[in-house]
Amino acid sequence: MTKLTVSVGLLFAALLCSTLLFATVSASQGSAQAAIASAKKAIVNAYASVLQAESAEANVNSLIIALNDAANLLSKAELAYSAQDYDSAYSYASQSQSKLAGVAIQADELKQTALSVASQNLLFTFLSLIVSIAVLFAGIGVWALLSKRDARNIDETAVI
Repeated sequence: MTKLTVSVGLLFAALLCSTLLFATVSASQGSAQAAIASAKKAIVNAYASVLQAESAEANVNSLIIALNDAANLLSKAELAYSAQDYDSAYSYASQSQSKLAGVAIQADELKQTALSVASQNLLFTFLSLIVSIAVLFAGIGVWALLSKRDARNIDETAVI
């Protein structure tokens, strides 16, 4: 959880520190701005998917690495945009989106796997409890049966 918290902090710091100019100077500036906005949305959506998977106790380490890489690329895109290097900004934003390709699907798969494992563990625990109770009652039953048998054998030997 601490890795995800650190990642979230870095992600939101990158998102909050971004300063986008709204004036359109050229077509490449507009496309860079759109690519950065799209990359931000992709990171937020991927983060939400990873957070859901983690809440199901899935191992999301590889997904956190992808999120960190994408956030790093987005930060570079925003820096390049601020420096009016729109081609690099567009390139970094596109790379950021590429890093997140399939992260939501992987997160959902990991979540489903974790939920399935948890369900199986619960079933195993429940069945183990039932078997333990059955063994306990069988032991009590055998003990009671043997106690009566011993009592009858003692009574029969006393009569003889």
